[in-house]
Amino acid sequence: MVMTGLSNFKSTAKDKKFHSGLEETVAADLKARGVPVRHEDETIAYAVPQKASMWTPQFVLSNGLIVQTVGFFRPEHRKRLLIVKMQHPALDIRLIFQNSRRRINKQSKVSYGDWCGRYGVTYSDQSIPAAWLRETLPLETVAAVKALKPKRTPGRK
Repeated sequence: MVMTGLSNFKSTAKDKKFHSGLEETVAADLKARGVPVRHEDETIAYAVPQKASMWTPQFVLSNGLIVQTVGFFRPEHRKRLLIVKMQHPALDIRLIFQNSRRRINKQSKVSYGDWCGRYGVTYSDQSIPAAWLRETLPLETVAAVKALKPKRTPGRK
């Protein structure tokens, strides 16, 4: 269907913002047809279904520390880390950043290190500090690490 005369449509409602030209065109078309336009006036609640997932940490040290190295800290990795820490509070998961001063995205003022501070995640830059290797972790943490299931690999019994 070809629309004519709508390309110059300008939104008259100061409080209404359209996310795309198509939204704006559809609103103009409805208005031209005499249909009242209700744009993003209601919300619909929904829950994201739970999904069972597995995470394989990069390094589990002999003292029970779990260490993950991070170059680019993707949003989905930040989210996963928070979920794992929330569901397994006894585990001591720490991060080694290539550069903890890097911003979480181009528009943000928050660095990787700032994010860790906000969420209580211990981190270091470039390498594992010697002090981490000498740490004695609580028995609860050691027990939680021992309870982890080994990764299944094809052909392994």
